[in-house]
Amino acid sequence: MDRLKDNWLTEGLIDFEYKKYQLLAYFKEVKSSFNRVELYPFLSDLVFHYRNLVSLKENHSLLRDSFPKELSQEGLKNLELNYKRMIEDDFLMQEIESIIEFALPQFKNSLDQGSYIYELIESKCEITPIGLTLTLCQ
Repeated sequence: MDRLKDNWLTEGLIDFEYKKYQLLAYFKEVKSSFNRVELYPFLSDLVFHYRNLVSLKENHSLLRDSFPKELSQEGLKNLELNYKRMIEDDFLMQEIESIIEFALPQFKNSLDQGSYIYELIESKCEITPIGLTLTLCQ
């Protein structure tokens, strides 16, 4: 496995175990690349996929919270106001949510490693002019 496709989450079989092994193979490649101190193309890929997952998770939560809720009968018996969702996620959405919950910490960990390497390289880089330099005098 080289890189994850942009739509890896919804492409093909949507199964937690399948996507987990797909991600583990990807992160193995990322780790191997980072061990060779090669940031391209994986660091930008990690940023892209991490942002997409965070956005998807936030939008899903926002959408779920915007649906109306109804009072729970059990709560009324105990003189409590408990609300339950009127619309529950189907199996497919629950599977995607579990994949996202597994993937986010993995992406964050790899992103932190890549950022550390990037910052280390950046701190050691020094740019000096070579050849002629032109100084303008007034």
